Amino acid sequence: MKFYAIVRLTKDPQTFTNGCRIDVAERKPFSKEKESDFFQAKAFNKTADIICQFCHVGDQVFIEGHVTNNNYEKEGKTVYSNDFMIDNVQLLSNKREEKKEETKTVERSTDKYIEEEDLPF
Repeated sequence: MKFYAIVRLTKDPQTFTNGCRIDVAERKPFSKEKESDFFQAKAFNKTADIICQFCHVGDQVFIEGHVTNNNYEKEGKTVYSNDFMIDNVQLLSNKREEKKEETKTVERSTDKYIEEEDLPF
């Protein structure tokens, strides 16, 4: 099954051999309050390299991938799980860049302070 999601990273990517794992949050679309769902996703090879190099906590990303089913034995019981595997990722917004833009906007607005003598009335 394929999935597409716009999410925010809740932690920096965690690397492991040949891949990485990201913890993300996605807003519930029709929630009256600001509620989110939290989940983990995995990436491998070049996709993992891109995520580890460019994505950080707070960044908003678009992820495309597929869901895989796993099952294993634990204490004599079969445990079933679903894993979200990332095939493609696109960085949408960067928290650090957003903060820099806010700072620049404040600096620009203070530079354009108008004195009372400059008003035409």
